[in-house]
Amino acid sequence: LADPKSAFQLLFKLLKSRRGILGVMTKLHPQKPNEFERWHYKNDPTHISFYSDETLRFIAASHQYAVTIIGNDVAIFQPL
Repeated sequence: LADPKSAFQLLFKLLKSRRGILGVMTKLHPQKPNEFERWHYKNDPTHISFYSDETLRFIAASHQYAVTIIGNDVAIFQPL
């Protein structure tokens, strides 16, 4: 996403009227020191925004959603 804040605001606005659920697939940013340098996902030029589980939890809380992170690539946002 080139403008993640605007994109998430729009998605949650659309979902709230119907109490919808949002599923996101992305590789989570590696948490261990120096792992980012070896992380293959950052080498794809179309991948311009990276998310950690902490960031996804912040995004969810900011929109009154809960997030369930499944494995290292899926996040499910559900209304509280």
